[in-house]
Amino acid sequence: MKKLRVMVCGVGFGRYYIEAILRLPDMFELVGILSRGSKNSIKLAEKYSVPLMTNIEKISKENVDVACVVVKSSIVGGNGTDIVMELLEKGIHVIQEQPIHSEEYKKCLIAAKKKHCKYQLNTFYPYLDSVRKFISVAIRLRKTMPITYVIAESSVQVLFPLLDILNQILGGVQPYKLEKLQGENAQRFSIFNWLIKKCPVTLIVDNQMDVTAPESNLVMFHRITLGTPRGTLMLTDTHGSVLWTPVFHEDLKKQDKLGCDEIFQIETQEYVNDKPIGNLGDIVTERWPNCMVYVLKKFYQDIVNENYISSENQQLLTVCEIWNKIGELLGIYEKVEIQTERPCKLDNLIK
Repeated sequence: MKKLRVMVCGVGFGRYYIEAILRLPDMFELVGILSRGSKNSIKLAEKYSVPLMTNIEKISKENVDVACVVVKSSIVGGNGTDIVMELLEKGIHVIQEQPIHSEEYKKCLIAAKKKHCKYQLNTFYPYLDSVRKFISVAIRLRKTMPITYVIAESSVQVLFPLLDILNQILGGVQPYKLEKLQGENAQRFSIFNWLIKKCPVTLIVDNQMDVTAPESNLVMFHRITLGTPRGTLMLTDTHGSVLWTPVFHEDLKKQDKLGCDEIFQIETQEYVNDKPIGNLGDIVTERWPNCMVYVLKKFYQDIVNENYISSENQQLLTVCEIWNKIGELLGIYEKVEIQTERPCKLDNLIK
């Protein structure tokens, strides 16, 4: 098995990429960190005994096969896509953390094709264990019966991945119609009426953000309810449970069938997850790194098999375009100052 030399650019969320790389020693070798030289980047480079690079010009195909760019793209105030383009021009395979503007995404795909290398946009959250399970079951349901409706909710910080989750569930998000609902009363959430392939989708977005702590005290990451004629599948949270609730039926009220009809024995709700969802600490120590392990394994296979262009690219381009459109309808997020509260168990609040 060929081992690929990896450079990680950005050490904020990038530390989860590093952790995943270290868990795949047969596929990848961490050969360096590209950063501006922050204290955190110096500390991580020392911890993993790899060089810290601050000059991208010193990176070449001779010393790096793959780059993980975990730096904000221009649409969210960073230079991540500039870094991606420079690396692709060198013929280096690149995986970039979402989100990205649709025009920049096109440029990256064109550059990768020109230099015969792999470029992948990582939407991350669809590949967490609970979300993967939800998507898998939803696809199997879609193949056996119609999806009658979807209610999808997220905070604006993680809206882009939500759109890709819907993209995977519904087998693409085209054709579509989208409108923002307006009302006279002030509301915390923005609501969109969305029609995807004749499936009605209600999209609910929290457009508030405390820029000093953008991921603390989020109202939610992702919640999705998917309706079918036979029951409802629900993802309670990105890191939460997947639940199946069967429909109620008139026969349940017929006393003469009590005990002899199998529907009387069906549980009112089924827990669908493959394993317990764990605690909050597991999210950052296991679930996020394991998510990246899953993503990087596929990325590795695509590189080895030279699967550089796929239908996924076109679908993600559509996701980018819809994200841009929703962003225009939402407008700039509402800046708020949130008194950060530490999480606690419910029993401690109500005892």
